Amino acid sequence: GDVDVLKSLSADQKAAIKSSWAAFAADITGNGSNVLVQFFKDYPGDQSYFKKFDGKKPDELKGDAQLATHASQVFGSLNNMIDSMDDPDKMVGLLCKNASDHIPRGVRQQQYKELFSTLMNYMQSLPGANVAGDTKAAWDKALNAMANIIDAEQKRL
Repeated sequence: GDVDVLKSLSADQKAAIKSSWAAFAADITGNGSNVLVQFFKDYPGDQSYFKKFDGKKPDELKGDAQLATHASQVFGSLNNMIDSMDDPDKMVGLLCKNASDHIPRGVRQQQYKELFSTLMNYMQSLPGANVAGDTKAAWDKALNAMANIIDAEQKRL
Protein backbone atom coordinates (compact mmCIF):
# COMPACT_ATOMS: atom_id res chain seq x y z
CA GLY A 1 0.00 0.00 0.00
CA ASP A 2 0.94 3.61 0.44
CA VAL A 3 3.14 2.93 3.45
CA ASP A 4 5.16 0.72 1.12
CA VAL A 5 5.34 3.60 -1.34
CA LEU A 6 6.90 5.77 1.36
CA LYS A 7 9.28 2.96 2.25
CA SER A 8 10.18 2.57 -1.42
CA LEU A 9 11.47 6.13 -1.77
CA SER A 10 15.12 5.80 -2.67
CA ALA A 11 17.89 7.51 -0.76
CA ASP A 12 18.29 9.87 -3.72
CA GLN A 13 14.57 10.68 -3.75
CA LYS A 14 14.55 11.39 -0.01
CA ALA A 15 17.68 13.52 -0.34
CA ALA A 16 16.10 15.49 -3.19
CA ILE A 17 12.95 16.14 -1.16
CA LYS A 18 14.94 17.17 1.90
CA SER A 19 17.25 19.40 -0.12
CA SER A 20 14.42 21.22 -1.85
CA TRP A 21 12.47 21.46 1.41
CA ALA A 22 15.46 23.15 3.06
CA ALA A 23 14.93 26.15 0.77
CA PHE A 24 11.32 26.38 1.97
CA ALA A 25 12.13 25.69 5.62
CA ALA A 26 14.72 28.47 5.66
CA ASP A 27 11.73 30.80 6.10
CA ILE A 28 8.98 28.40 7.02
CA THR A 29 6.62 31.07 8.34
CA GLY A 30 7.09 33.44 5.41
CA ASN A 31 6.93 30.74 2.76
CA GLY A 32 4.12 28.98 4.57
CA SER A 33 2.11 32.20 4.79
CA ASN A 34 2.61 32.77 1.06
CA VAL A 35 1.43 29.23 0.32
CA LEU A 36 -1.69 29.60 2.47
CA VAL A 37 -2.61 32.90 0.82
CA GLN A 38 -2.12 31.31 -2.61
CA PHE A 39 -4.03 28.20 -1.48
CA PHE A 40 -7.02 30.38 -0.56
CA LYS A 41 -6.82 31.97 -4.02
CA ASP A 42 -6.45 28.62 -5.79
CA TYR A 43 -9.21 26.91 -3.79
CA PRO A 44 -11.54 29.57 -2.37
CA GLY A 45 -13.88 26.94 -0.97
CA ASP A 46 -11.13 25.54 1.21
CA GLN A 47 -10.70 28.83 3.05
CA SER A 48 -13.96 28.12 4.90
CA TYR A 49 -12.23 25.27 6.75
CA PHE A 50 -10.12 27.91 8.47
CA LYS A 51 -12.62 29.66 10.72
CA LYS A 52 -10.20 32.49 11.58
CA PHE A 53 -9.79 33.38 7.92
CA ASP A 54 -13.23 32.60 6.54
CA GLY A 55 -14.75 35.49 4.64
CA LYS A 56 -11.53 37.48 4.34
CA LYS A 57 -9.90 38.25 1.03
CA PRO A 58 -6.68 36.24 0.70
CA ASP A 59 -4.59 39.34 0.03
CA GLU A 60 -5.89 40.90 3.26
CA LEU A 61 -4.26 38.03 5.12
CA LYS A 62 -0.74 38.90 3.98
CA GLY A 63 1.14 39.92 7.10
CA ASP A 64 -1.67 38.69 9.37
CA ALA A 65 -0.22 37.41 12.65
CA GLN A 66 -2.79 34.61 12.96
CA LEU A 67 -2.03 33.47 9.42
CA ALA A 68 1.69 33.45 10.19
CA THR A 69 1.06 31.39 13.32
CA HIS A 70 -1.11 28.93 11.46
CA ALA A 71 1.38 28.69 8.60
CA SER A 72 4.16 27.86 11.03
CA GLN A 73 1.98 25.11 12.52
CA VAL A 74 0.89 23.62 9.19
CA PHE A 75 4.31 23.64 7.62
CA GLY A 76 6.05 22.84 10.88
CA SER A 77 3.99 19.66 10.90
CA LEU A 78 5.01 18.91 7.32
CA ASN A 79 8.60 19.66 8.28
CA ASN A 80 8.41 17.01 11.02
CA MET A 81 7.06 14.51 8.49
CA ILE A 82 9.87 15.26 6.06
CA ASP A 83 12.41 15.00 8.87
CA SER A 84 11.06 11.53 9.66
CA MET A 85 11.23 10.18 6.10
CA ASP A 86 14.02 7.79 7.09
CA ASP A 87 11.67 6.31 9.70
CA PRO A 88 8.50 5.56 7.71
CA ASP A 89 6.66 4.21 10.75
CA LYS A 90 7.20 7.49 12.58
CA MET A 91 6.16 9.41 9.48
CA VAL A 92 2.97 7.35 9.19
CA GLY A 93 2.27 7.99 12.88
CA LEU A 94 2.55 11.74 12.28
CA LEU A 95 0.31 11.49 9.23
CA CYS A 96 -2.30 9.49 11.14
CA LYS A 97 -2.34 11.99 13.99
CA ASN A 98 -2.72 14.83 11.51
CA ALA A 99 -5.53 12.95 9.77
CA SER A 100 -7.32 12.41 13.06
CA ASP A 101 -6.88 16.03 14.16
CA HIS A 102 -8.52 17.26 10.97
CA ILE A 103 -11.62 15.05 11.03
CA PRO A 104 -13.64 17.39 13.30
CA ARG A 105 -12.87 20.27 10.92
CA GLY A 106 -14.15 18.33 7.93
CA VAL A 107 -10.76 18.43 6.22
CA ARG A 108 -10.34 15.40 3.99
CA GLN A 109 -7.96 13.98 1.42
CA GLN A 110 -9.19 16.41 -1.24
CA GLN A 111 -8.11 19.43 0.81
CA TYR A 112 -4.71 17.90 1.52
CA LYS A 113 -4.22 17.22 -2.18
CA GLU A 114 -5.20 20.78 -3.02
CA LEU A 115 -2.80 22.21 -0.45
CA PHE A 116 -0.05 19.93 -1.74
CA SER A 117 -0.76 21.14 -5.28
CA THR A 118 -0.41 24.79 -4.26
CA LEU A 119 2.72 23.92 -2.29
CA MET A 120 4.33 22.22 -5.29
CA ASN A 121 3.51 25.12 -7.59
CA TYR A 122 5.03 27.49 -5.06
CA MET A 123 8.14 25.39 -4.57
CA GLN A 124 8.70 25.11 -8.31
CA SER A 125 9.20 28.88 -8.36
CA LEU A 126 11.11 29.08 -5.06
CA PRO A 127 14.77 29.98 -5.60
CA GLY A 128 17.06 27.19 -4.50
CA ALA A 129 14.34 24.56 -4.21
CA ASN A 130 15.03 23.11 -7.66
CA VAL A 131 11.70 21.28 -7.80
CA ALA A 132 11.73 19.84 -11.31
CA GLY A 133 12.38 16.55 -13.03
CA ASP A 134 13.33 13.75 -10.65
CA THR A 135 12.88 15.97 -7.60
CA LYS A 136 9.33 16.87 -8.64
CA ALA A 137 8.62 13.19 -9.30
CA ALA A 138 9.90 12.29 -5.82
CA TRP A 139 7.70 14.95 -4.24
CA ASP A 140 4.68 13.81 -6.23
CA LYS A 141 5.24 10.20 -5.17
CA ALA A 142 5.66 11.13 -1.51
CA LEU A 143 2.78 13.61 -1.32
CA ASN A 144 0.39 11.27 -3.12
CA ALA A 145 1.25 8.47 -0.70
CA MET A 146 0.86 10.86 2.24
CA ALA A 147 -2.58 11.99 1.06
CA ASN A 148 -3.64 8.37 0.62
CA ILE A 149 -2.40 7.40 4.08
CA ILE A 150 -4.36 10.32 5.54
CA ASP A 151 -7.44 9.21 3.61
CA ALA A 152 -7.12 5.61 4.78
CA GLU A 153 -6.71 6.70 8.40
CA GLN A 154 -9.70 9.02 8.26
CA LYS A 155 -11.83 6.24 6.80
CA ARG A 156 -10.60 3.86 9.51
CA LEU A 157 -11.55 6.20 12.36
